[in-house]
Amino acid sequence: MSECEQKERRFHHYSAAERRELAEGLLGKRLFTVQHIENPRDISLVFLPIAFGALAEWSKEEIDQIGTICEYLHKAGERSINGLPSFFSCRVIHQKDWDQIVALYQEMKRAVEAVV
Repeated sequence: MSECEQKERRFHHYSAAERRELAEGLLGKRLFTVQHIENPRDISLVFLPIAFGALAEWSKEEIDQIGTICEYLHKAGERSINGLPSFFSCRVIHQKDWDQIVALYQEMKRAVEAVV
C-alpha cells in the first residue's frame, strides 16, 4: 500500500446517504462541530479523543485536510466543561466531504425557510 493510500484510509469517506444524515443532524441541531466552539483551546476539552492523541500520528498535511470534527449531541457525556458538551468519541471529516455536507445543509435550510 502506498503512502497516499494509507493517508486516505485515515478518513472515512462518507456516502451520499451518510452526508445527508449529517446535514440533517446539523439542521436539527443534533450535531456538534468544532465550528460551534469559540475558543480553539476548548476543542480538546470537548472532543476528548483529540486530547488523548487521536491525531498524534497524523501529519500536518493530513490535519490540513480536516473539514470538521463532530459528534452527535446524544453521545455527549453527562458533564459539560465551560458550558460545552464533552464527547468520548468523535468523527473526523475530510474537507471534501464537509463541503458537500455544508452545501446539503444550506439547501435544506433554504427549503425549510421557504416553507416557514
